[in-house]
Amino acid sequence: MDAPLFCHALNTFTESINHNSCLNRKISIDTEGNIKNCPSMKESYGNIKDTTLLEALEKPGFKKYWNITKDQISVCKDCEFRYICTDCRAYLEDPDDIYSKPLKCGYNPYTCEWEEWSTNPLKEKAINHYGMENLVKK
Repeated sequence: MDAPLFCHALNTFTESINHNSCLNRKISIDTEGNIKNCPSMKESYGNIKDTTLLEALEKPGFKKYWNITKDQISVCKDCEFRYICTDCRAYLEDPDDIYSKPLKCGYNPYTCEWEEWSTNPLKEKAINHYGMENLVKK
């Protein structure tokens, strides 16, 4: 099992109380020049060839993830690590719910147990949705 990615910096901790710990104030450009919140996300807000970063930032929906906090995310809102854990919105347990727990999280705050996320049968549908079958450990 991979170790969790925790950040213990005070500024990151305090920012995560009011904003998304991964996507707040971030912009990226994928290998094809598409402007996105994260290179792994599907949504694009233009291409660097014909859209400025400022134009992309001002497009409707670009900032929709910026203020999703761990206190709003299913399961995460009950986790004792929520303010020090990064929050991937690109891969979710329920791809149809932007408030769904990150797919790659293997922690259960109700039992205080860690497990390998890729072998959890409850995550199989999302793993298939994202085409991540090659990440599943056999």
